[in-house]
Amino acid sequence: MSRKSIFLFIPFLLLFSCARSLTLETQTDIPTPLIESLQLNAAIYYPQVTKTYIYIENSRDRSNWSIAAGDSQIALFNEVMQSMFSSFSVIEKLEDNNREFDVLIVPTLKDMQFALPNETGLGLYEVWLAYELSVQNKQNGSSEMITITGYGSSTEGVFSTDSSGLLEASKAAYRELSAHAIVSLLENSRIQALPVSNALIEQEE
Repeated sequence: MSRKSIFLFIPFLLLFSCARSLTLETQTDIPTPLIESLQLNAAIYYPQVTKTYIYIENSRDRSNWSIAAGDSQIALFNEVMQSMFSSFSVIEKLEDNNREFDVLIVPTLKDMQFALPNETGLGLYEVWLAYELSVQNKQNGSSEMITITGYGSSTEGVFSTDSSGLLEASKAAYRELSAHAIVSLLENSRIQALPVSNALIEQEE
């Protein structure tokens, strides 16, 4: 697997109480497969729970934390899909089957965790993400659920604020997540079993 520098500006909305609002932007380079794009017509559907996922915590140490992933995850998965498949579309509804897709990917954000240096005891900012990917072979109707994760950390002392520390940690977490997504999809048996898309062959002719 090689690396291709696809830079994404990935926004996070971070609220550390009602009086303070910060917007974090990060950029990451997505690793791309060493092979050519798969000659398949793919689609991706983002459930509402994924698009609107917000990490909320109100504890003694974390008063009124609210962290929204925003469009960051959508931008990331769109780039992964574009790097892997010759053709891909984003569908707004699962019923949108007016086009023939070879494979349908549905990513669901299951968990998002953050830690500050005073919490880790190791002088680290940490970000951890977990997704479930539903991989559906549209030709025979079979489906499979796979789990991918991404972890990133950054060292306290390098950054002047918690915002910049979490920014760097989130960048690393997304980079690892994208690598895991690509490897997991390339190795998926339902994707490997798919023949070259007839629709793409017809387009070339």
